[in-house]
Amino acid sequence: MHPEEATFLAAIRSGDDTARLVFADWLQERGDPRAPWVRDPELWPFMAPDATDPIPRLLELTDGEIPGEHCNLLVRVGGAAVPALIASLRHEDKDLRWNAAAALEKFGPSAVEAVPALIDALGDFEWTVRANAARALGAIKPGAVEAVPGLARLLHDRERDVRLQVVQVLGKFGPAAVEAVPALVATARNTDEYADLRSLAEGTLVAIGPATIATLPKWVAALRDDDTRQEAAGMLGAIGPGAVEAVPALIATLREGDEYSRADAAWALGRIGPGAVEAVPALVVALRHEYWEVRYSAAEALGKFGSGAAEALPALTALQDDPDADVRMAAQMAIWLIQRPM
Repeated sequence: MHPEEATFLAAIRSGDDTARLVFADWLQERGDPRAPWVRDPELWPFMAPDATDPIPRLLELTDGEIPGEHCNLLVRVGGAAVPALIASLRHEDKDLRWNAAAALEKFGPSAVEAVPALIDALGDFEWTVRANAARALGAIKPGAVEAVPGLARLLHDRERDVRLQVVQVLGKFGPAAVEAVPALVATARNTDEYADLRSLAEGTLVAIGPATIATLPKWVAALRDDDTRQEAAGMLGAIGPGAVEAVPALIATLREGDEYSRADAAWALGRIGPGAVEAVPALVVALRHEYWEVRYSAAEALGKFGSGAAEALPALTALQDDPDADVRMAAQMAIWLIQRPM
C-alpha cells in the first residue's frame, strides 16, 4: 500500500469524511478504478476500512438473498461487476446464482458479455434461477437474440412462473424472436395452460408477426400437404390479420383436414379476425364436429368475429349442453362477444 493511501485511510477511519473525497481525487489522478467507488457514499461502506473491491461484499448473502439495493449498487460499480456476476451464475449456491441473474437484469444491454452464461442458466435445476436468467436476457436484448431457442424451450418448463417470464421476454424481442413462433403457437393453443399465459402468448405472436408475413406463401402451399397441414395452419394463425389471403385455403382445411388440422385451421381463422368473416358458415359446421377441440376452436374463432358471426348464435347456444366444459365455456364467451353492444 502506498504511504499516502495509508494516511488517507487513517484519516477516514478517524471520522474525516472530507478525507474520503480527497482520497477519491488522489486515486483518480493515478487512474485507479476505485476512485468513483470511494467517492460514492453508498458504496464506500462496502469498501471500508481498507478501500478494498466492494464487489465481493455486495455479493454476500443476507438471509439467503441479496437485498434489492445491493443489486442497484452493483450497477453503480459498473462494468467491473459483470465478470464477478458471470462467475456467480456458476456458483454452487443457488441463492447466489439467483441473485447474480437478478443483478445482471439491472445492467441491461451493458451486460451483453453475460449472455452465454445466462443462456446456460436457462437450464439451471433451480426454477428461480431460470426465471431470473430469462428476465436478464430480456433486459439485455437485442444483444441476446441468440438466446431465443433456449427461451423457446422453456415454454415447456414445469413451473408456471418460468413460462410466464419467458413469454413476456420473447415479446420484448419482437420480430427477432421468430424462431420461437412454433412454441408460442403451441402455448396459445394449449387448453391445459393458464388462460393468462395463453393470452400473453397470443400477444407475443402479434409482436413477432411482422417477421412471419414473408413466409405466408410457403405456409399457404403447405396447407395442401397432409404432412405439413397442421403446422401450416398454426403458423398462419401466428401471422394473424396479415394472413387474410390464406382464408380460402384455411376454410378448405377446416372442411377436409384431420381433426387436429381442422382445430388449428379454426384457431388461425379466429386469429385473422374480421378479415376471415367468410369462414363463418364453415365454422358453424365445425361446431358439430365429433372432436371436442374442433368445436372449441370453432367457437373461440366465432367470438373473434363479433357481430359478424351473428348467424352462428343458434349453433353456439346449442353447445351449452356440450359434454366438454371447455367447449361450453368457449361457446358462452363467443355468444357474449357476438351480442355485446359496440
